[in-house]
Amino acid sequence: MKMFYSTLISYAQDAASDTSAATKTFLKRRINSRYELTTDKLNTWTQTITRTATTGTLAGADQQFYANPPNLREIESIVVAIGDQDYPLDPVYAQTEWDRLNAATTVTAYPEKYFRRAKDYGIWPTPNEDDGTITINYTQRASPLYFENYTTGTVTATENDQTLTFVTGNTSTMKPGFWFVLTDSSGEPRGTFYEILSITDSTNLELVTFFEEDTDAGATFIVGQVPAIPEEGHELPAIGAVSDFHNLKTKDLTTGTKFNNMFWTGSPNITALQAKRSDEHSGGLLGLIAGYEDRDNSAVVNRGTGIRHPLDIRNPRTIS
Repeated sequence: MKMFYSTLISYAQDAASDTSAATKTFLKRRINSRYELTTDKLNTWTQTITRTATTGTLAGADQQFYANPPNLREIESIVVAIGDQDYPLDPVYAQTEWDRLNAATTVTAYPEKYFRRAKDYGIWPTPNEDDGTITINYTQRASPLYFENYTTGTVTATENDQTLTFVTGNTSTMKPGFWFVLTDSSGEPRGTFYEILSITDSTNLELVTFFEEDTDAGATFIVGQVPAIPEEGHELPAIGAVSDFHNLKTKDLTTGTKFNNMFWTGSPNITALQAKRSDEHSGGLLGLIAGYEDRDNSAVVNRGTGIRHPLDIRNPRTIS
């Protein structure tokens, strides 16, 4: 089951046996640190984001480098559309190769390569059009979890409808990408989690999918953030945060090590090194990595052989 950010905080506080404000602040920071580590190691699962840009500058064409999208982790692919043709670009990994390409006499007017730098990426040859469309597919680094659960008021959710109407309470602090779930009398989640698509106004929002449960008027609910990783790994950032709490705050290295082992292997008594040596990755982050290791759809690896004519890479976007 999905776990809200607030649930992770409570998990860590309970495990640390400390609910003080100072410790809560420490745990929130460490949850996000371990969350970033988890998403970084789990890069074969991370969902691809698509953004577009326009070639050239406000003054015309001849712009070679373009700013990286915010929070960029890895570029999966870049396609430049000029007119009715798409040009998938091959990656260049070395500065020396990029320099050689730019020093050579250009034999084609069509884009062929891209080169990623720390803050931007370049296209070779430099686009000679100022109205081409660059489509960049990339994976993101984890955005920090910050929103603690909103539970004020009641909501009306209608079967086979994407609209939620808040009878009391309001949507002012909610954002697209947060999650919604109905709750029982004790405030625990019941039913299905639904992602929020958009906020319509102060009392209405739209879900990404249709509400698939019986219509419920005046129901209690939770709206909150959940980690953007597989559900079976949602508790890992909290477990890692407890390890950091004991290692860095209480100086109880024995307990800290046990929680760190749980973070990596799922067992307090099996270290990451032992799990790797035995090739048994049944739990923890190593188990999660093993479970999703074949799901990488990266298009960055250049599997082409030889040199192709520029016209060979043109792919019509429509078939007439």
